[in-house]
Amino acid sequence: MNTFPNTSPMAGGGFAPLKPRSGRRLKVLHLAVNVERRRGGTAQAPLTVCRALRELGVDAHLACGITPGAQQQSLARDYPDVPTFELEGSFPSRFHASSKLRDWLYSEVGNYDLVEIHEMFSFPPNYGHGACVRRGVPYLLNTHGALNPSDLRKRKLLKFFYRRPFLIPLIRDAIGLKATTEYEIQTMRTYVKPPPVHLVPLPVEPPPHGDGAAFRSKHGIPANAVVLGCVGRIDEQKALELLIPAFAAFRKAVPSAWLLLVGKGSPAYTASIQQLIAKEGVSDCTTMPGWITGVEKSNAMAAYDLYTQVSWRENFCIAVAEAMGIGKPCVVSDQVGLASNVLSAKSGYGCQTSVESVLATFTRAWTERHLWPELGRRGKQHFESELTISATTPRLIELYERILARR
Repeated sequence: MNTFPNTSPMAGGGFAPLKPRSGRRLKVLHLAVNVERRRGGTAQAPLTVCRALRELGVDAHLACGITPGAQQQSLARDYPDVPTFELEGSFPSRFHASSKLRDWLYSEVGNYDLVEIHEMFSFPPNYGHGACVRRGVPYLLNTHGALNPSDLRKRKLLKFFYRRPFLIPLIRDAIGLKATTEYEIQTMRTYVKPPPVHLVPLPVEPPPHGDGAAFRSKHGIPANAVVLGCVGRIDEQKALELLIPAFAAFRKAVPSAWLLLVGKGSPAYTASIQQLIAKEGVSDCTTMPGWITGVEKSNAMAAYDLYTQVSWRENFCIAVAEAMGIGKPCVVSDQVGLASNVLSAKSGYGCQTSVESVLATFTRAWTERHLWPELGRRGKQHFESELTISATTPRLIELYERILARR
């Protein structure tokens, strides 16, 4: 594994202010694979960025594919203020092919000043690459952690054959790579001499404060319970196989502990997690309400006492940012992108990806529970200064402007 040595100055304090462009409004296209709910934060990220850009005057649009019949599952329905072009997929659907999206890009990409391409290992990024090169439009490549060695091991053989004809040109022709955390930069693998790497955190919308007591009452969680857990896809990436045994051991010392796992996964994997919960003897103190949104999600976030994200790998993790934003102390593994933010803000605890480390961290946090309000206060302060739309989006616009000024 190699790391990229040429990190942009954006990562270390920002660029000097630029003179305003001509009176024309900057027009940017974000190209995503798709924005269906089942893809979690990866789908939400480009929509959040586009909304943030539009709030600060950039004419940001989103283009992506969509699985036939999946319109009701599109997160674009939650972002009516973001102009979104969702083009129906075609064969082979496994890799998100869409001839309509390809044709649309080749026809329309010349109308944009710059394109930001999200993800790498599927058809849409390569459609964008071809269209941008043909029309002479610069593009940034947002890797979403796809160059992390652990991610590269998934479908390893397919990615090996994909690398030379598709991946290397996609990276080589980019005007720059965009990362959202230092963790992402440090875990990138190089296949070719890379373009500059720019660090710009995702803009996270300030989460509304919910009614934790109402959520507990609705789901039968005692008012005096000490609630731990996380929000997101029920997925192998979340390391629930570590969290659940660690929680079970912790509960033996703290009988009031309660596990709250909010999210949805495949039926087979969800069933395996429920079996593990039963095996560990904590079914009577575990709540799994499934996928929830809106007010109910806000209420669930408010119900936590200690937000825990001990994932095997999380490139950024919007849920950790949201927990910080409402003042919750956090436990994060060293494989979570925002772990450095949690630790630098002194707003929580770090652990390694082992049952022993997670349990030891829970035990330490419990002995220091008198500090939790202060940790939460620090986390909220860090969120407001570093991760909100007003904190991160001007840096992204400045990056766009500098790229265009150099051309």
